[in-house]
Amino acid sequence: MKSIYYESIAGQGVEYKMIQLTTVRDVLLQKLESVLDDLREKKREADDKCLIETFSLYNALRDTTMDLIMQISVWQQSFTSLRRPQLKQIDYLVKIHESVNFISSSAVNRIFKFQIARSNIFLLPIGRSGRQVNASQRLAEELRKFSNPTVEKVSKCYQVLRECLPTNHMHSIMPLEQWLAKPWNPIVVISDLSLEQEATRSNNESGVNIAQVTEPLAGNSATNSSTDKNNLSNQKKR
Repeated sequence: MKSIYYESIAGQGVEYKMIQLTTVRDVLLQKLESVLDDLREKKREADDKCLIETFSLYNALRDTTMDLIMQISVWQQSFTSLRRPQLKQIDYLVKIHESVNFISSSAVNRIFKFQIARSNIFLLPIGRSGRQVNASQRLAEELRKFSNPTVEKVSKCYQVLRECLPTNHMHSIMPLEQWLAKPWNPIVVISDLSLEQEATRSNNESGVNIAQVTEPLAGNSATNSSTDKNNLSNQKKR
């Protein structure tokens, strides 16, 4: 009897966690939709603060969605056959792909030259890898996280969906292979150029995007030692 009691308590804990994650996910969707609407209606500018907020919401939404899917997988272990939970009084997994479709037309996606396909519930960015992207320190951190989701965890989430969704609904979700074939993985460098300055510079150089880099996020460090030496020499002469 004790084991049955403890299993029941554990099951209630899992259900509570699923409801909690669903609530958090819906709040994130509302916040993100509000930010993107303001950008589209030109109530906000795509400045550093706005971009940091947008990518922070992208990352939080992806993490929460994956955590929810994995929690559903734990919940399913309580049953002898696979079941889908009724969350918010609906078959949440069947409808989940519809909730992110507004993100596909985001102006932010166009600025950074990647795509979020419709029904892409994990916000996996598709585009050309190796493109240089200039950003502030804080924005660079969000971009790095956004462009490098954990493949193993994403794959596990897709597996959970395949096992519990009807075939026709699974086909409604963007295939994992579409992202794996062409992931957006830019070279992110920390730059002191604003977004507007960078756009002007990029246009003037016929699409060649070369930033005044103060510190690369990854790869070899970019320093200008010869300039530093000349400045030091001039100071000594004075």
